[in-house]
Amino acid sequence: MSEALGGTLLLGGVALLLAAGGISVFQCVLWLKDGFWTTYEVRSLWGGTLFQFKWAGVTQIATWFCTQPLSAGAAMAAIPFMGVGMLILMSRDGPH
Repeated sequence: MSEALGGTLLLGGVALLLAAGGISVFQCVLWLKDGFWTTYEVRSLWGGTLFQFKWAGVTQIATWFCTQPLSAGAAMAAIPFMGVGMLILMSRDGPH
């Protein structure tokens, strides 16, 4: 069970990293075609709205993350997926 979960998380992280690279390549192709850089932010995934929270600090963190480039957001999301997946896979073997 833990092996399947770890492998799935690791694979999901790799997929997110590949998506980040694909987004960057797509933006480069658009730039070569049109002559100007087309920006895609993380918030473009859900229509561009920003989240508001009761706590101002949480709102600032959410706004910062949502206004990052989409490729960077995908790469940032990949890190915890891959890290947790690797930790699960390494823990199943036990100490050597």
